[in-house]
Amino acid sequence: MPLTDIQICNMALGHIGHTKFLADLSERSNEANVVNNFYTQAVEMTLESYPWPEATKYVTLGLVEEDPNDDWDYLYQYPSDCLYARRIVTTNGRVEPTPPPFITGYSESGRVIYTDEEDAVLEYTLRLEDPALFRPTLGEAISWYLAFLIGPGLAKDQKLTQGCFQVWQAMTSRAQQRAGNEQQHSQEIDSEAIRSRA
Repeated sequence: MPLTDIQICNMALGHIGHTKFLADLSERSNEANVVNNFYTQAVEMTLESYPWPEATKYVTLGLVEEDPNDDWDYLYQYPSDCLYARRIVTTNGRVEPTPPPFITGYSESGRVIYTDEEDAVLEYTLRLEDPALFRPTLGEAISWYLAFLIGPGLAKDQKLTQGCFQVWQAMTSRAQQRAGNEQQHSQEIDSEAIRSRA
């Protein structure tokens, strides 16, 4: 059954030992005010912390300008749904030993990406806002980070708040291990010297 934002928020309240749960995020209560202030931040910080499979996306970047400055050959538009730019993709894929460098910045056209890669394809973390698309592990991780953020304002025992951050770190680590089991890796490309010996 898909998660909802209210479930994630109530999980966070439970993590800090708070027993007054929310019926609706728009209700007029101190709990709702505090949770609403931090919910989006908790989602985005958790998504940024690791390349979650459900939030991974690839796109060919839209060219803004060639030779924008003396440092870079190409200037591309930053994808509007991008939360965190991860890497420029090459024909060698994930086994590329030296992926192309890039930086993000701002120009007259808004947020941009500078790189020397022609026809650049970006792997990035999507700004995933629908909790129904969160896997249980992601939803639970968000709830622990949210608990860490709301704890100072709502927890009776502040030790619980610090523990929430440690559980969040453990959750993201566990998610990384699980995601690693749900993919197939290509063989590493041998160096030219090794191939010539064969």
